[in-house]
Amino acid sequence: MPRPALFSYEGALRVLGRYDRPWLDKADVFLGVGILVGGAVEPDVLSLVDPKNEATASLRKILDGITDKLTGLNGVHRHELIAAAHTIIAVTSVFDAFRDEIGPVFDTLQVTDREKFRALGAEPDGKKEVTALPSLTALNVPAPNATRGFQENLTIELSRFFAIATDLVTEFLDGLGARPPQFHGTRFRHAMATTSREKYTHHYLGLAGAIPEFRIWALLGEHAATRAAIRRSDAKFAEALEAVRTESLEVFSTLLSQLSSGQLPPSRTYRKKLEHAATAVLGKPLLRGGSDTSTIDAVFPTVERGFVAPGYRLTVYHEKTQPSSEGWWDRHTEVRDDIDTFLAAHLSGPDSTTLPLLVLGNPGAGKSLLVDVLAARLPADRFTVVTVQLRKVRAEDPVHEQIETALTEVFAERVGWGRLADECEDSTRVVLLDGFDELIQASGVQQSAYIQQVRDFQEREADLGRPVAVVITSRMLVADRARIPVGVPIVKLEEFDDERVDRWLEAWNDANTSTSGFRPLSQAQLVHHSDLARQPLILLMLVIYAADPDNPPLDDHNLSKAELYGRLIRSFILRQVRDKSSRRPSEDHVTTRAAQSGWQLGIAALAMFNRGRQYVTDRELNQDLAVFAPAEATAPATTLDTPVSDADRTVENFFFIHAAALNEKAETGRRSYEFLHATFGEYLIAEVTLTLLRQMVVQRALPAANPYLRSAPPDDSLLYTLISHQPFVKRKPILELAAGLFAALDQGTRTGVLAVLDDLIRSFHDRARSDPHPDYAPARTTLVSRIATYSANLVCLRVLLDKDVPTPVQSLFRHEEDSLDPWRSTVRLWQSGLDKEGWQSLVDELTLVHDGSWHITRREVDLEGAAGKEAQLLGDATLEGMMHTGRIFVSDDITSAPDEQFLLRKLARWIVLTSGTTGRRGIPYDVDALNGIISRLDAGTPMNRGARACMSSALSREAQRLPRDVVERGLRHLIPKTPEECRDREIRPFELISAVCSHPDLVGLGVLPAELLPHLFRGHSLTALPAVVLTWLTVTSGDQRVDGAFHEFAAQVGEAARPYLGVGDSAYLPVEAFDYLAHQRAVEPPFGETLLRVLYEVSHAVAGAVEPRTFLDVVERFANSSAESRPDDASIEGFITAYLADRGVDIAAGGTSSAPDVLRRLAGEQDERHQSDA
Repeated sequence: MPRPALFSYEGALRVLGRYDRPWLDKADVFLGVGILVGGAVEPDVLSLVDPKNEATASLRKILDGITDKLTGLNGVHRHELIAAAHTIIAVTSVFDAFRDEIGPVFDTLQVTDREKFRALGAEPDGKKEVTALPSLTALNVPAPNATRGFQENLTIELSRFFAIATDLVTEFLDGLGARPPQFHGTRFRHAMATTSREKYTHHYLGLAGAIPEFRIWALLGEHAATRAAIRRSDAKFAEALEAVRTESLEVFSTLLSQLSSGQLPPSRTYRKKLEHAATAVLGKPLLRGGSDTSTIDAVFPTVERGFVAPGYRLTVYHEKTQPSSEGWWDRHTEVRDDIDTFLAAHLSGPDSTTLPLLVLGNPGAGKSLLVDVLAARLPADRFTVVTVQLRKVRAEDPVHEQIETALTEVFAERVGWGRLADECEDSTRVVLLDGFDELIQASGVQQSAYIQQVRDFQEREADLGRPVAVVITSRMLVADRARIPVGVPIVKLEEFDDERVDRWLEAWNDANTSTSGFRPLSQAQLVHHSDLARQPLILLMLVIYAADPDNPPLDDHNLSKAELYGRLIRSFILRQVRDKSSRRPSEDHVTTRAAQSGWQLGIAALAMFNRGRQYVTDRELNQDLAVFAPAEATAPATTLDTPVSDADRTVENFFFIHAAALNEKAETGRRSYEFLHATFGEYLIAEVTLTLLRQMVVQRALPAANPYLRSAPPDDSLLYTLISHQPFVKRKPILELAAGLFAALDQGTRTGVLAVLDDLIRSFHDRARSDPHPDYAPARTTLVSRIATYSANLVCLRVLLDKDVPTPVQSLFRHEEDSLDPWRSTVRLWQSGLDKEGWQSLVDELTLVHDGSWHITRREVDLEGAAGKEAQLLGDATLEGMMHTGRIFVSDDITSAPDEQFLLRKLARWIVLTSGTTGRRGIPYDVDALNGIISRLDAGTPMNRGARACMSSALSREAQRLPRDVVERGLRHLIPKTPEECRDREIRPFELISAVCSHPDLVGLGVLPAELLPHLFRGHSLTALPAVVLTWLTVTSGDQRVDGAFHEFAAQVGEAARPYLGVGDSAYLPVEAFDYLAHQRAVEPPFGETLLRVLYEVSHAVAGAVEPRTFLDVVERFANSSAESRPDDASIEGFITAYLADRGVDIAAGGTSSAPDVLRRLAGEQDERHQSDA
């Protein structure tokens, strides 16, 4: 059975009917909505907006009782009532706005009720005209939620609702014979939108004092004024927030305690046990799990004192989301600092029981700890929380059985999920599924539908009347292997910033105030390693390292990143070797065993890297160790007679290595290992590589057995075996750390390493087909791919180890004169032998330069486009020039179809050689060329996105001089047909609107549907203000083709662009924008810092075209702005100074006059000239 529609006016009244029948019946009579009682007295429908209407008072009395009704309510019933409250204040805000805007004129409208209904397109039966009211009342009202707080919802989603509601009511009133003039025009729409928002904000803040959820929504985001108003609305609430610490989710607990009665029913025995199990974690040490801390001379703070709430990024999943890509997150999201408020908003809202919340983070980011603290902080009388460690359950079990497995571990008895869920009917059920990545890795699947299964589980539970919220944690790395349902909110945990590092160190130092010999650590001591200290796990390792008095201090200026990692790893290895032996070992034994442990860890790191993963299974690692680190004796057995494998011995007790096990208690469970931070593995790979190169330096120095050879050829068989599977450029820290290790060597060894690399590069073509270690096969490869990978790694090492000196091609690739053929054949080998990621990473890293001779060097400038980089690496200047000029026409959806390639050539020729050459009127050849292109599009010839974007730009630029029918035909191929296409297209709405403005009568032909405008601006928000200015210019141009349809189109552009006017880009803004902004407009951006920055950039180019009077008018609007982000006076004066300088005005010549005084003087002189001319 589907859930009732909550966010509609009818839904609100229906829900309120459950709790307050008398008042609802009264509202039903006055509003004429027969959805509850089946019939009603015929109303005066226009009294909906009448200030004297008793229905409005009835609604207000309903709202007055909401606070009382919330007491004792929980779960879905509470969600429904809160949704109803929000819907009512939003709809009432629109009616209140009409009341203010229409005023007494409303009473002069004399029209029968039947005529009013016909205006809505309805013909009610008899006197039951109430059947037409759904057109007014059945509106979708977007409410705030965790992913869209109060301010963001009001600015974008709710503003659209207000615009739609205004149109509906205006349309209802528009057919009246004596209609007031203010019903028309953008000024009325703007006034209605502004007043509706003001009324809504007033109602909302009024209810926020009584409804905790309203307060939480308003605290989300960065709108300081709203947060301050919320705190003023409830002094006790503000005091409670100020009193709590910001760590260990105490703010989260305080926020949700507003919903809580604080009393857990005593009969709920299982709930009480779950509460005890959850809260116990707060008193445990911060470093948990199987890590041995007995040899660490320091005290770990408790979770309650030491857990620091991280920053985070937030998105809602859609088909283009790339949750495993750091770059995608950086480009599309911003860091937030209110994770307590976000989690409170999510878990107190209805969306949490519809779709799971996915929490992503890198290894060691604190995902599991966040889950444990979250469980501990949820008020037990309002929430029933179950934590499921996914590594301890069977992957093939359904979700409810996995929960039952976790319950059995907590209760030491079998407890069914259904029984617990029914027992907790008066609370919100929360399930925390920790470690989805472990489920993926240990089970070995490539794609998982687990998150979809969780969503289905939530749906089934909701159908049974027991909705459940679910939170899933996972490493980012495996997020691309999950099928994530559209709409799932995703949180990515961020590294620590300086403030969080300080708070963490404070907890560490406080916990050790009584520790003998303890050395407190400050952030100043970590300044050389601040990038590492921002990662919670590495920070923990750093403080453990610093706690050892035998280690050099961390603020040593000579301590490189590579040396630090080496010391960290060696200190943990030595601690294990010395302190895990049954008797005190000799120093020789310690040295030997430490070297063996380091080598084994290096093989483990290569086992992961060479398989293209960041983890390795126990079976795979045992296979690799058998080849490169064979065991000396039979593996000992544990007390359970389970042999300890080489893999287990390699990783045991190193808490920077994480062991994941699927159903870890079962005999058939599979273990997998990974470094809690990838840099540990990358360092070990670099160390193994440099160790082998140094060994070859020693071999190279030995005299050759053959007296005709100067030295013995280096034996690179082991090096080839280990580094010929994956290119190092896929993980650039490997090369950076190798360079750090190389720099620490003495000069003679560095010279020897470079010489060995030179020898290996010259001879890699001659490598024999025989494999020196045939038993080592971490991945499927070919001879070509291994030779390509090996040679690429050798060249990268040679170039990047000695990066200050370019590597000459002549010394590595023998060739005659200036021929680059041997080098180019090697580059082509890399292109054919490396996979796509490896090849792309290689051309991103290396390039070829010519300064009298050819040199290989590191790429310093990141040119756009792989093809251009490839040409540069080949040393092919002709190809490079062609790639750079032609790449703008090409995107990744191009095909090699002859007709598409022919069309592309025609388009490029028209844009480059023909368009823009004949002034305002096109010549036949020009028009015929474009017509030919469009005719091919008519015939179905495909055109890639890049070419369409070029054609759109050119058509926008040339439309004014082209025939209207040609422009129309072209636009019909460029304009998206659906909202989905608006997201996919790279065409900017400004260009489409520009072409339409060149021929205003195109609007009447429906070329650019108004309903697509909001979707177009959503994908290209930076062009919103230019588009508004452009339509205004057209409206005021005096063009006879500008008719009523275009006026309406201009208004629609303004409304669609309105939510995005707060962002901007100077690239498209016309100079006339200053004229537009000089006076108040119905649609305009906030006069804040963003707009000032954009205009500052524009004014440099067009200062001579902007008159001083116009510029002064714009400046005064900034000075008088009430925008929250109003620029300070210094910024405004800098804006004026730059404008005057660009106009050649020397302020200093004016004596003591300031820049504003000079501008006012120039504006006054301009006014005088205009008056004299008049």
